[in-house]
Amino acid sequence: MFKYSKLNEKEIIITQFNSDECNVVIPEYIDSYKVRAIGSEAFSEYGENIEKVTLPAGIRRIEKEAFKYCINLRELNLNEGLEYIGEDFIFLTSIEEIFIPSSVRDICAESNLKGIRWNIDENNKVYFTDGCALYKRVDNETVLICMLDNIQDSSYKVMDGCTLIEDDAFTGIDALKEIYLPSSLKTIKASAINRSFTWDKKMLGIAKIIAAQDSEYLMSDDTALYQKTKDGLSLIFCFALPEEYRIDDKVTRILEGAFCDERLSSVTFPANIRYVDKNAFSHCDNMKKLIFEKDEVRLYIPQVPVYRKEEICRLFSNEEADHIYDYSAYDRVWESYKNIKDKVMMALCRLHYAIELSEINKERYRSFLEDEFEAIIADVASREDTDEMRELISGSCFDNNNIDIALEIINSAHVGKLSAMLMEYRNEKLGFNIEEFDI
Repeated sequence: MFKYSKLNEKEIIITQFNSDECNVVIPEYIDSYKVRAIGSEAFSEYGENIEKVTLPAGIRRIEKEAFKYCINLRELNLNEGLEYIGEDFIFLTSIEEIFIPSSVRDICAESNLKGIRWNIDENNKVYFTDGCALYKRVDNETVLICMLDNIQDSSYKVMDGCTLIEDDAFTGIDALKEIYLPSSLKTIKASAINRSFTWDKKMLGIAKIIAAQDSEYLMSDDTALYQKTKDGLSLIFCFALPEEYRIDDKVTRILEGAFCDERLSSVTFPANIRYVDKNAFSHCDNMKKLIFEKDEVRLYIPQVPVYRKEEICRLFSNEEADHIYDYSAYDRVWESYKNIKDKVMMALCRLHYAIELSEINKERYRSFLEDEFEAIIADVASREDTDEMRELISGSCFDNNNIDIALEIINSAHVGKLSAMLMEYRNEKLGFNIEEFDI
């Protein structure tokens, strides 16, 4: 039934279970050797029929994925003496609740257990729960590991005394709308608070975070949560974003996971921001522009394909750079885009806001606009895109040599509003005399 390997002359680790039994009781001894551990994936291959497993008191470790794929396993009895539980040890099982003995000191990747109920021995000196969240005591500090993902309460108050919130602690908790943070809280790790994504637009996750007013470490306002530093504020997470958002002037750093909202279309960075994490933006699928007040630059964010938006939003410089954004990297990425509108808008944007634009790249943009002129106008006409036409006009893309060609293309597409825009520009800026034309 069990295969094993020796740990020493007296102890073994179970490496494989091979039986069709439903109720498995692991013995304390096998062949006179004391069973001390369950090995990685030991029950995975032949465990699909198992419904209940009972471990002996002598077992000290359960290695990663030990009971993975035991899809019918509903009950796992852990006894005192167990000290270590590996990552995903009950992955894809039917377990809904688990008892954690007082002897357990280390659960690897605890957040993987957020989908089940925790019953933790009250004498456990490391782990405890308030019924909503899993907490851990580390070096005399209290850490919030994760929330139970099926809680129905819309608000949660982090326990007094908690000093740290781990990564992804609140991710995927759809019902949760408000979080109250105690004055004891010092640090919230990157992406600890993240927005949920559901088909129901009314369920977009956290809508309010309130930090204790007497906190030395954190503060919040109506839109965001911040970390206090000697140099200003670090933006941790924006939870109430309009489509167009301007970051507070007191912010000097934007941290990982700060923006995570598909409604956000524009972000303005005030002049005193010195650092933006390359992973500050995620799932901002409607992002259209980044505005940098210090450089007086507006960057167009390409729209197709949508998954590449984050690529442009990751091109931030390090803290030693003169500018927080790497404009030369934007120029390098431009060549790889295929959608003609995106290439046009990116080119016009860089030519208009030419900071750190090399002569080589300037010529590449100009050549593209000239060489693809007729295709560009035909594309604008096919979409009846007045915004792009306005950008082409402001970018001085029309002159006496090509204005008539553009009008011919647009007129053949029967787009009157674009024709009117071009004729007005021709009459006002290119010196065309309509009376002479009538004569």
